[in-house]
Amino acid sequence: MGARTRSKKTSSKRKQDDPLKLASAVSDRVEFEDIRLLRSRCQQTPDLLGSGQQTVQWGTHVDTHVDPETGRIFVLPSFRMQAHRADGDPKELSVEVGAAFMLVYRADSLSGLTDENYEKFGSINGVYNAWPYWREFVQNTIARMGLPRLLAPVHRVGAPRRKAPRKRPSSARTRKTNTKG
Repeated sequence: MGARTRSKKTSSKRKQDDPLKLASAVSDRVEFEDIRLLRSRCQQTPDLLGSGQQTVQWGTHVDTHVDPETGRIFVLPSFRMQAHRADGDPKELSVEVGAAFMLVYRADSLSGLTDENYEKFGSINGVYNAWPYWREFVQNTIARMGLPRLLAPVHRVGAPRRKAPRKRPSSARTRKTNTKG
């Protein structure tokens, strides 16, 4: 009988550790209140030769803060896109675009929620909510830089990003590699 009890506790613990379940404990209670662009950065090194494939890397970092007095949760996702010549030094960037946003959520009650709930909520739900703003920012910034069209990859909730390269049409002269980090 002791083994069954231990097995149930382990099983229950595994369910609690599920990132989507941890995040949904927060998302079930909140309403989206605001989103703001906090900072942005873009730069390019002109490719004077006008040829060559580009390797593109995508990265995300998230901080989450909670104000228990007001019932507000602040999710601060920072996104970056970096490209370098596929045949060159990866440290020598051709293009870089970055942006940081602040998302504000309001909850009537935060009782029973833990730091782990907030962390998973920020990294899953916060990034998911900010992704369309990031996608639009990248597309417009790249166009204003006079570069070939570039689409941000699909944000995959609850799954690690694919690391396999995907080729863009030859007219775009780029190759995308999605990496987390």
